[in-house]
Parts: sequence; C-alpha cells; structure tokens
Amino acid sequence: MKVAQYDTSSKNLASISLAKFFGFKRKKCMDLITASSDEIKITKKIAPEFENILAKDARKFYKEFDIGPGDEICSGWSYIPLKYITDEHGSWVYNKDAILQKIEFGTSHHYEFLSEQEIWMIVYGKPKAARDLIQYTIQNELESKESIVFEIFCKSDVVELLKKIGFIYYEDERFGVVLFEKSLI
Repeated sequence: MKVAQYDTSSKNLASISLAKFFGFKRKKCMDLITASSDEIKITKKIAPEFENILAKDARKFYKEFDIGPGDEICSGWSYIPLKYITDEHGSWVYNKDAILQKIEFGTSHHYEFLSEQEIWMIVYGKPKAARDLIQYTIQNELESKESIVFEIFCKSDVVELLKKIGFIYYEDERFGVVLFEKSLI
C-alpha cells in the first residue's frame, strides 16, 4: 500500500477533523445540489449533441476533462479510480465539452443505494455544456416519470447555472462529497 483514501460529506466535521489529525489531505470535492421534479423550471426544450457511451469509452473520455488530481472520478457518494468503472455504475452521455454519468434505481453499484424516485447525475466538463446535458437528461426523465428527485454532483461553476432552473444546496449551504488521501510511504 502506498496511499490511503476515503471520502466523506463536506459537512461531516468529525470525519474531516480525523482526516486532518491523521495527516490526510483534501484531494477533490464535488458539490451536491438537489431539486424535485416540481421545483424544476425549464422553459425551453434543448437537444444538445451527444452520444451514449459505455464504461470502457467513459474511462478514456474522462481523461479529456478536469477531474482534479489523480485518476478518481466522483460516482455519487464515493470516488472510484477510472480503471474500476463498469457499466453497473450507470450510464453515460458524452460530447466534446462534457460527460455525464446517470445513476438510477437498479443500475448503481453495490455500495450506492438509491430509491426508485431518485436519479443522480455526475458531470464533468465546461459549465454550459454540463448544464445542457443535465437539462436534456431531466427533460427526458420528466416525460417518463411523475415524481423524481434529482441529485447533481458537479463543480461549483456548474452549480451557479443549475440554480437558475431550481436546484439548491441542502439547507442552502454549500455541500458535497470530499476525497481525502494520505501517503503511506
């Protein structure tokens, strides 16, 4: 073992204090925002260019985007090294400016548990392109399901764009999932 890692909520002050005490350094963070279907305000339909891809392609395409230091990507409440991403981690849409991973009930890996009314989206890329992929995905979900809660894991520059269509931080405070790392050598 050369490094140790763990992820936690940015609001879990006890966990963050332990990280600092034991010499872990903050490596990455993705913000988390949420909205239920009745809170979303989309005024016009959009249809960005994109392609559906499999995990093997996603592993290659993530390298085109700023995923922060290292090769881990956020996959909901955990970070996963790119080499371990499989199709059981959800589905992906990609264009040259953004990549979006969608996780829903029945398609998530064994340690993420979503309800039938939840859809998670994790997005990397240019803010406007990321917003467009999210908005397009939401439009399609709202056509097929009645009551849904959307949770978006993204960088803070994307948050600002999504607030305009009804997304908020929990309790109106910045919130997310943080990856900590410590060298063991």
